[in-house]
Amino acid sequence: HGLPKFYVFVLICMTGYGGFLTMMIMDHYKKSREVHLIVKLIAAAYLLQGISILYELIHLWYYKHNGYGIYYFDLLSEVLEGFSQTLIAFVLICLASGWTLVETEAIGSKKNSVATLLREPANLVKGANVVVFGIVTFVLLSFILQIMNKSHDDNFSKFHDYESTPGHILVGLRLFLGIFFVYSLHITIKHQENRGGDRLLLFLRRLMLLGGLWFLSFPTLVFVAGWFAHYLRHRIVSVGVLTIQTACLGILAHQFVSEHSTYFKLSTLAETGVLPGAGGLVRAPKISKD
Repeated sequence: HGLPKFYVFVLICMTGYGGFLTMMIMDHYKKSREVHLIVKLIAAAYLLQGISILYELIHLWYYKHNGYGIYYFDLLSEVLEGFSQTLIAFVLICLASGWTLVETEAIGSKKNSVATLLREPANLVKGANVVVFGIVTFVLLSFILQIMNKSHDDNFSKFHDYESTPGHILVGLRLFLGIFFVYSLHITIKHQENRGGDRLLLFLRRLMLLGGLWFLSFPTLVFVAGWFAHYLRHRIVSVGVLTIQTACLGILAHQFVSEHSTYFKLSTLAETGVLPGAGGLVRAPKISKD
């Protein structure tokens, strides 16, 4: 159905753009000897997505020749794509909680509260806490659901990757994370409104809109695919999910890595030198922090 050609096109684009981003990060590292965690997380999500596409291509190549492909490569492709999506969701939720955007003391949360831990994700590795437990549980649950979902591939009523009960639960989890993202960002905006900063508030509201659309796009795509003929559903979901995922990775990577972005100028890290800068959906003059 033309899917292999589409995957090859996306992989080539990701490889070329990834090389460009890598050169920018390395250039910055030579100057500062440090790369911020937010850049590392997006780079990891980007790499996982690229490897996922490569595994799927290998599976499809063998499928063309033997009629069934390589099951474990197909499974690994889905699992790695799921991990990539989880990393993106984690970064967006941390940003929604104020990470790198709002001064820590600006929001009066308890030291070990979920909001505080998400606002400083580097502290998560310093000991067991509710957020670490939640992340581990979510990752394990997603992994188990992906394996269970894969076991339904031979079901004649399944026409795309998520047309099964485990698949529907995975879609529901994404929707839940989206609700949590919007709620967290709503709280952050409310606190920031009391402190002022129109440009930051505008950026946070745009983050809510674009981030909310990313979380909502996956459930919407799966739902809308059900309106189409059975033989079109797999293509719609596969192409749609990959396109949205790749576009989101490209935008976030550009935001955190290239120069002259709104994110960089509004970030609390703007003067620390640990970010290379960010390429912006919107450019703005640098402003002083409150």
